[in-house]
Amino acid sequence: MFRRATACVLVTGAALGFDASSASAQSSAEAKTSLSVGDFQLSPTLEVRSRAEYRRAPVDLGGVTTAGEVTPVVDDAWAVFERARVGLGAERGAVRAQVTLQDARAWGDAPTGAGASSRAAVSAFEAFLEVHGKPVAGTDSPIAARAAEPRRSFVRVGRQRITWADGRLLSEADWSPAGRSLDAARARLSTELVDAELLAAVLNPSRPQGASVGDEGGPFTFGSQLFGALVGLTLDPMFKLELFGLARLQGAASNVPGSSDFAAARAAGETVTGALRVSGSGRPLDYSLAGYMQGGSAPQLAAARSTRFAYAFAAEVGRQFDGLVLSPSLHVGATLASGDDGSGNYAAFDPILPDVHVHYGLMNLFALSNVAIAHAALSAEPSTSLRVVAEYRYARLVNATGEWLGGYALPVGLAARNNQAYDLAHELDASCTWRPLPELDLSAGYGIAFLGDGALAVLANQARGDRQSDATIKPATASHFAHVSATVRVP
Repeated sequence: MFRRATACVLVTGAALGFDASSASAQSSAEAKTSLSVGDFQLSPTLEVRSRAEYRRAPVDLGGVTTAGEVTPVVDDAWAVFERARVGLGAERGAVRAQVTLQDARAWGDAPTGAGASSRAAVSAFEAFLEVHGKPVAGTDSPIAARAAEPRRSFVRVGRQRITWADGRLLSEADWSPAGRSLDAARARLSTELVDAELLAAVLNPSRPQGASVGDEGGPFTFGSQLFGALVGLTLDPMFKLELFGLARLQGAASNVPGSSDFAAARAAGETVTGALRVSGSGRPLDYSLAGYMQGGSAPQLAAARSTRFAYAFAAEVGRQFDGLVLSPSLHVGATLASGDDGSGNYAAFDPILPDVHVHYGLMNLFALSNVAIAHAALSAEPSTSLRVVAEYRYARLVNATGEWLGGYALPVGLAARNNQAYDLAHELDASCTWRPLPELDLSAGYGIAFLGDGALAVLANQARGDRQSDATIKPATASHFAHVSATVRVP
């Protein structure tokens, strides 16, 4: 898939003689979404998504990896991702069960057998039991502001999707090829003013697990777990207060020589993060302001650096202009997250399990770690089924010698220890989403990042570029990303 260019064409409905308004009119607004079987209400669901992506001069492929592995430089990379989910929910009174099977793969991945990709397998994306109360009247929950489910108290056990607040620390990462679900136990209490939730999840199991699962040999490890608590107070649609904390406990793991400090710090120890977020939403204004503090231990690092201390901030404000043509909206914001310079307490902020493709740009070049970002986004709606967005984003390193993380919280690399360049990129994004039918989403996007001196220093240090006659590395000065996708959801 490397060193190849590809061209993708998105065929519009007009070119096919397809009329969106007449097709939408044929969809019954009162179509049933559940079936009665005995005393149970069964709710089937279906989602099929295909997405093609192309990258020119990707910043995180080829060269020398952070683990020291030397691989060929990648000029062009493309992939086509497929994801299919089939689910069935069953509910009787206060009891609910949900099972959703998922197949997620890049085209060409072997579904089974030797060499199979971890994505290329059918597995349970959701499988949980729930006991719940009645939906609560009042304003939307700050906990489930982005979740399409009623606001109510519940106890839920099993594999499930989880998004807290705006997803910067804990999210289902729906844009990613496979999405994210956790094996967890949750308890939520919801009233008209207050939402409170407790969370306990297993990220990696302890090993060996014993004869019952056929895992009896090898060194014992404690695995990793995630615990959380959240309290949300909604006094008004324009004033929602959330206070939450997450603690990730990582048991003793094998040493990771030659790896990045970020990966080594994640390999063992405790990471405790506290967050305070204030937000509001109501036409024509919406806003969000959040602060994060992080502590804990990182025993894989040197003793003098095994204590964590990191911080982050994020702010955004938006304005809807309903009286103007195309109903445009403007959002501006800023993000700051601490980085590590290789001395003293480990200071790089860890974004835990973040959302992707949402907060830090179309290209997923940045994460909430060692970065300062300013951005602006302008969107317009030419019709009720069409939305167009243009974004600008400027990013720079907080610590010039610290690691640069991509949107999936994986290290892109780091510069030489004498680096004094901070600028990462000026990124321009454009995207379009069209919904010709309630069940069908078509989207396309393009992003270009003009790389700054800081990014070029990182890429040169990772040998991602052309080798010159004087043995220096000259990286590309711009990186490109494009995608087209189609998604069908029922109901």
